[in-house]
Amino acid sequence: MIQYLIEGFRLLVKRLNLYLIGLLFWIVEALLNNYLLQNRVWFIQIISYFVLYLGFVYAILVPKFLTEKPQGVSGLVSRITPQILEHAKRLIIPSLVFMFFFIVLIVFLMFAGVFIISATGSVSNLEDTFKALGTYMTQPFSPFYLIIGIFFLPLTFFSIYYAGEGLGVMASLRKSVKVSFQHIKFASILIILNFILTSLIFYLPQQSLWSQFIKLICGGFVNMWLYSASVLVYYQKVVKNLR
Repeated sequence: MIQYLIEGFRLLVKRLNLYLIGLLFWIVEALLNNYLLQNRVWFIQIISYFVLYLGFVYAILVPKFLTEKPQGVSGLVSRITPQILEHAKRLIIPSLVFMFFFIVLIVFLMFAGVFIISATGSVSNLEDTFKALGTYMTQPFSPFYLIIGIFFLPLTFFSIYYAGEGLGVMASLRKSVKVSFQHIKFASILIILNFILTSLIFYLPQQSLWSQFIKLICGGFVNMWLYSASVLVYYQKVVKNLR
């Protein structure tokens, strides 16, 4: 399994311009959010959601871009922009449905956490319970992030089938669920490795805006390395050969 991670790392380093474009989405969204912490402006909030959504669509399309002929940044941007906008329109409804189930999961985990903390008797009121839960959820190596990773496990190969193979959303989802469980060892390694590396990133300083950018740089690279480049390499060298 290690060789696919190494090859995925090398592939992403060779195509670093794809990572830099993704990083641009994350930084712009972070700057907008930082502005919104002090200034509640509705149209800035809408722009922030729009940038976040485009970054999400871009992340899904990265495996496809990794298989295409390398280009300079300007040529790459002019080629991929129409594709991002096209798929942004196609993915609106599926994204909303997915977001609904994701929010349900988060709410369930929050109430489960509140129940567990309340049962221990370590806090005396509901407000302190939610504060304790918030602290627990933002700690490094919190099981909360491991549970989120397990939730995403069936989607490990979704972007490969949707962007790389050009299948529809539902067909890609069915294929991804099937292949993810057939290759659950590889998918589990991705979850555990992402959990460990993301938790280590939490130890970076959190006080300044620059430290937040450093976290974005590191976290974004880890995510694109594991779930775009490494999954693509594994799919090309293992999954395809088993057909």
